[in-house]
Amino acid sequence: MAQRGPVCTQSCERTQLAATSRNRRSGGLRGSRAPLALAIAAFAALLIAPAAASAQSNYTLPPTLATNQWYWEISPSASGLAGLPAVTGTYPAPGSANIWDTDMFADSNTNGGMPTGPSPVVQALHAAGKYSICYIEAGAQQAEPDSSNFAVADYQNGSNQTTTEMAGWPGEYWYDTRGFASYVAGDNSTLTGAAVNIAAGMAKRIEDCAIEGQDALEPDDLDGYTNPSQTGAPGGGWGLTQTDAAGYERWLAYTAHSDGLAVFQKNDTANASVDEPIFDGMIIEECNKYQDPCAGSGGDATAYLAAGKPVLNAEYTQDGETTAKFCSADIAAGITGALFDVNLDGATYQPCAPGTTGHSFPPVGPANTVAPAIAGTPAESDTLTASTGTWSGTVPITYTYAWSDGTTGSTDTLSAADVGKSISVTVTAKNSAASVSVTSASVGPVASPPLLGSVPFDTQLPALRGTATQGDSLMVSKGSWSNRPTSYSYQWQLCKSGVCSHISGATKSSYKLGSADVGDTLDAIVTAKNAYGSTTATSTRSAVVATRRSSAHARSTAKRLASKHRKLKHRRHRRSPRHRLHW
Repeated sequence: MAQRGPVCTQSCERTQLAATSRNRRSGGLRGSRAPLALAIAAFAALLIAPAAASAQSNYTLPPTLATNQWYWEISPSASGLAGLPAVTGTYPAPGSANIWDTDMFADSNTNGGMPTGPSPVVQALHAAGKYSICYIEAGAQQAEPDSSNFAVADYQNGSNQTTTEMAGWPGEYWYDTRGFASYVAGDNSTLTGAAVNIAAGMAKRIEDCAIEGQDALEPDDLDGYTNPSQTGAPGGGWGLTQTDAAGYERWLAYTAHSDGLAVFQKNDTANASVDEPIFDGMIIEECNKYQDPCAGSGGDATAYLAAGKPVLNAEYTQDGETTAKFCSADIAAGITGALFDVNLDGATYQPCAPGTTGHSFPPVGPANTVAPAIAGTPAESDTLTASTGTWSGTVPITYTYAWSDGTTGSTDTLSAADVGKSISVTVTAKNSAASVSVTSASVGPVASPPLLGSVPFDTQLPALRGTATQGDSLMVSKGSWSNRPTSYSYQWQLCKSGVCSHISGATKSSYKLGSADVGDTLDAIVTAKNAYGSTTATSTRSAVVATRRSSAHARSTAKRLASKHRKLKHRRHRRSPRHRLHW
């Protein structure tokens, strides 16, 4: 069975914070890329460094095997497994590839609609030992089952719709991502303008990939700043900049990691050096055809290759490419390449020979981008947990911990000797090139234990998360409690005209909204218990539960896929001549 890659937790978050293609859809002026990228890198570091938050979820890193093969199909003839080739097979069949990249809606358990549970496609891929990448549209508005999650003002600038419409693609509009420029990882209050609503809608789309059980995310159309609109207005009609794109990409990486997904940078190679520390791999297109170059000095994927992260490259038959023209170059660079039909409908798949990728680059030592942090209550008998912080550098990176009270390991159970002291932890990151140590901020002083007989009491109320829409699920956090609760229980309530009553059987930390909940609000009661008794705390109320818009489901899957097929068919012609310039 093929490997799917290691599971990444806080202890291996070496770098995580948290278009259709540049080559097929975008043009970009390349001559001044390097100075601008350096400026953006410095700016991004200022935004990232103060962030105390870090993506908490576990996620599966993409495999970095010399035998990697990838299969990419986002325009299948039908949704589900029926539209895809067999997931097992021998080289060069698609089933031989250990990495599969497929469309989220086509993979859905609702036959092309919005996912409500695990995807049969993803389940079949995982059963065959494959690594699954979830393709989503992230940079532009088009007809999708969840289009109602986005406001018109997110993608249309004024009464002239063509101002932000993609040139040559009626009905598809660039998002206004200017408000992501100053995004600080984990802090959505740093978003402004349309970015606030775009983030809310896109977060749900990313969460749907996680609901399907996918391993990673491929967010497309991130380089609107290189594209004029239908009217010729620069930056997708919004005046988008490279800094806007870098901020949006930073938000996508943090959000994907928080939802338990690894994430690939899709094209936008001008931001590769900025994105590499926070992304897990890269997907590029036609770097050989247009001699960008793919690797080496100024290469599209050089930053990722140097860090030992997987790079997946697609070349297209419609541009006259053959495996004889590019596979030797991809193999020499350590890139996993394959030849596809530009429609990405499965008509063509010719992967470069397996077992020969994995060119060796000099290892790069660990570099810390977000300092380690300590979670937990600094009180006697309580346990503190250290995160590694975030790091870049050649993988694998291993981590060791040294606490200021002499404890080693990622956790520290505080004793009476720690009372009154402040506690910090030093994390040492080590790889084949170097060993680097960084110390966290201190917590404390450590408090004495509670008096005997003290029941829990809340220090922060439970909070609801999720969209209040029929068919979606709400989740409630435990909140924060003193006096060390040993268990928690939950009870959801439906609130009608200000009067709340228990919902029978709704006793888990999540609750799926049904038709009986439409028009009302909900809250959740959390009960914290220890040896001395229990205490309850009630969350704030949800928004009024809305009905699922039936129009999102009325459009047939076949129509959506046919539309995508037509779009992809001509994207190769959208490349600007300027895009072939070297820097």
